[in-house]
Amino acid sequence: MPQFDFYCFSVQIFWVLAGFFIFYFFMQRYYVKSTFETFKIRKKLMLLNANLNKASLQLFPKGPKSFLIAFGKVALKN
Repeated sequence: MPQFDFYCFSVQIFWVLAGFFIFYFFMQRYYVKSTFETFKIRKKLMLLNANLNKASLQLFPKGPKSFLIAFGKVALKN
């Protein structure tokens, strides 16, 4: 049986390892790289959002409700 022949078996092991490493480096080069870039962008957006929330709390320390009340008063005057 050819699957138990050492010569054929070593060739099969070679191609399995070669295919695995080609697939591994392809995934590392394209898929994982784009995933990490997505995580970097997401982290920057989260930090930006946190900074905006801090700024809005400084302007309206009582929260978004105070903003709506202040905006409503200005809108009613106009």
